[in-house]
This record gives sequence, C-alpha cells and structure tokens, in this order.
Amino acid sequence: MDPTAVQPPNYVPPPTGGGAAGGAGGKGPWIIGGAVILVGIIIAVVLILTVGRNPAPVTPSATITPTASASPRPSPTPTRTRSPRPSPSVSPSPSASPTPPPVNNTTLVRETVEQAAEAERPGQLKHVGSVAFMDDQNCATGNGASASARFDTSDNQPPAGTYFLCQNANGRWKVTQGPLYGE
Repeated sequence: MDPTAVQPPNYVPPPTGGGAAGGAGGKGPWIIGGAVILVGIIIAVVLILTVGRNPAPVTPSATITPTASASPRPSPTPTRTRSPRPSPSVSPSPSASPTPPPVNNTTLVRETVEQAAEAERPGQLKHVGSVAFMDDQNCATGNGASASARFDTSDNQPPAGTYFLCQNANGRWKVTQGPLYGE
C-alpha cells in the first residue's frame, strides 16, 4: 500500500509487531486456550475435594454401626449420654388378668341380625340361624354374610326372613338387606 495514498478518515493501520491480540507470533489463541485449560483444572480439583468430603448416600436398607476407632465430629450442643439400664429381673406377675375369648364373626352376625329382627318385628323373634359367609364385592371389606331369622307366626306373617350383611372396615357387621321373606 502506498503511504501517500488518501485514506478514509476512520482508517486505522494494522499493527506491525508483537501485540497480545495479533501480529508476529499470534499469541491470542494460545492465551485463550491456556485460560480454558486452567479453568477446567480448577473445576476438576474443586469437584474432587467436594466429593471427597461428602459421604456416599445412605440407602434405606443400609445400617451404619459406629466403631470405637471412628471419632465423632464435635457438635455445637453438648450430647447427653444415658446410663445403661439394669437388666430386668424375671418375676411372676401377681395376677394376670385373663384376656376375653375372641368373638367370632358368626356370633357378631347373629347379634346384628337379632337387633334388626327385633326392630322389624318386636317380640316375635324365635331364633337366628343359618349363618353363611361369602365374598361380596359390594361390601367395603369384600366380606358379606347372610342369616335367617325365625319368627312367631301367630299374626299370619311369614315365619322366616333372610338378612344380608356387610362387614365394614372396623370389623362390625351391618344389615344391608332384609328381611327377605321366602315361600
């Protein structure tokens, strides 16, 4: 280029020697590459130090038992220790109260049907029998039952009726249908 030629007013001539951004030797790309490598090394060191301090995650089934060689980390509040309990001595109890016998479902169904039959036909109930259990998907627990009630026939009403029951989540039986009278 001719130095005497007319140049535009905003023209800046190119650098001719050893600057940081270009020129002889081209040091710019090397500085950027070195900075990227240095940042990568710093990140790797920080990750190694951070992961080395955190314990491995504990799974719910894993149990950790402290050993005598492990020194506990100091806590900001003082820890309280319990003195060991003395081993309990075996002594017979003075009088153990007997547990009541378990009530079976047949008895519970009969009692529920007796109450329903007395409410339906007061004073006419003779007997509750023929208790049967079944799987009933219409019941909350899936347990159903039926029972027959015999009545006094002095007033020309049907002598027997069948009650259908469902067991609720509390184990109680409830009449859902009945009495259904048959021939």
